[in-house]
Amino acid sequence: MHFSCCLNNAILNGNRTRNLNLNCRYYRTNRTVFKKTLHASPLLASQGGFTLIEIIAVLIILGILAAVAVPKFIDVAANADQRSLDLGVAELNQRESLVWANIMLSDNGWSNDAATFGQMNVDLGTGYQWPGAAIASGGTLRFGSATAALSRAPSTALSAGRWSR
Repeated sequence: MHFSCCLNNAILNGNRTRNLNLNCRYYRTNRTVFKKTLHASPLLASQGGFTLIEIIAVLIILGILAAVAVPKFIDVAANADQRSLDLGVAELNQRESLVWANIMLSDNGWSNDAATFGQMNVDLGTGYQWPGAAIASGGTLRFGSATAALSRAPSTALSAGRWSR
């Protein structure tokens, strides 16, 4: 019975049989035969998209992610400026040690802190600024949005000067 039903429907539908799902089912109740044919919609109609609720849910999730990510990105930028100031202080200490070592190895040797500081190059390059000027006791160093007040311990005959925040 199943085969003949599908064959009859295929003959009636002609070439559209590929686009339709033809399943014939027979149900018997109290000596009455009911024939039920299940048809699927054509192929183009069966392709679905996103529902409005799904799109809104995705937009809400993206909004929450953006609300969390933007403040963290701002913190990362400010933290990078602070780390750049730390690197600037480390560079000043390395330069101070190099100048002090060169003075100690010279024929005259170390004389005083003013002479040591006078030979130091405190220009740290692009992005670093000294509002005012770097002086023998320290100064204010700026990089990007970060600013740090630096102090400098003077050099002695036993050790180089030391920059710190």
